[in-house]
Amino acid sequence: MTPENTKHAARQAPDLTPENRERLDSYRKHLERSPLMPVARRTYVSAVRGYLAWLQSASCDGDPLADSVAKDWAVRDYRSWLVTVAKRAPATVNKAMAALDSYYTSLGLGKAQEAGDPSSCPESSGRASCQALPACGRGVPVSS
Repeated sequence: MTPENTKHAARQAPDLTPENRERLDSYRKHLERSPLMPVARRTYVSAVRGYLAWLQSASCDGDPLADSVAKDWAVRDYRSWLVTVAKRAPATVNKAMAALDSYYTSLGLGKAQEAGDPSSCPESSGRASCQALPACGRGVPVSS
């Protein structure tokens, strides 16, 4: 492997807690029964793995894996993180959002709803992260 491949592989395989590994395995089994092509399944699993790893270090109000409102805010914040911090391309971000819609639908929480622009939260000061939005994450997502 070249250094570039090693760097990419490390980015794609974050360490997950045993609980999150179990969640990911359960989702992988769910996808095996879906009509998606194998490459799409791998893409979705990879995207959900990245999201679960991100959630491990994020401080969100509520449980985004069990509460619909917390889910909407977490997905919005993750999307913002992908764009601003991870510098992912729009197509990559869109694939991740499609994977999260699939994941949350498999959990019975439904697709993520647009939680509004982070700058609409007075506490955010334009910052978009779970840590920066403790008060706003408790309320109903702001509609555009």
